[in-house]
Amino acid sequence: MAAGPAPGSRSVESLIPWPVYAIAAQLAVAALLAALWRVRRFGPLVAEPLPVVVRASETTLGHGGLYRSRRARGRAATALRTATVAHLAGRLGLPQGSPPETVCTEVASRTGRDLAQVREILSGPAPRDDAALVALATSLDSLEGQVLTS
Repeated sequence: MAAGPAPGSRSVESLIPWPVYAIAAQLAVAALLAALWRVRRFGPLVAEPLPVVVRASETTLGHGGLYRSRRARGRAATALRTATVAHLAGRLGLPQGSPPETVCTEVASRTGRDLAQVREILSGPAPRDDAALVALATSLDSLEGQVLTS
């Protein structure tokens, strides 16, 4: 014969009042809704057109202002030289990513400038002050102009 519950003993479920079950059910529904709300954000990324078009000159001025505010003359010079070497390599018919030494040799032969002078302009040391950086930019522009006209 199976023994039933002892008289006066109660089950655990009978000790929990019914409003606790109602609150637990509401929390479960809220958690389910929150999970569904977050899941809808995991879709594929959608490419959106930019609201404005920024001219290259404005971007250049912005970069220049950032370089100036951080006194990053070395980085500015490297950016100018890298862009000039890439542009000159394309103009001279050299493969993309040609080493600066190859570009220097080709520019010197096309323009008639001294190889050491071209090497100094395209891969010299970082400028010490803003005036030297402006002089470097002018030299790079002049060198590029000579290659375009030769």
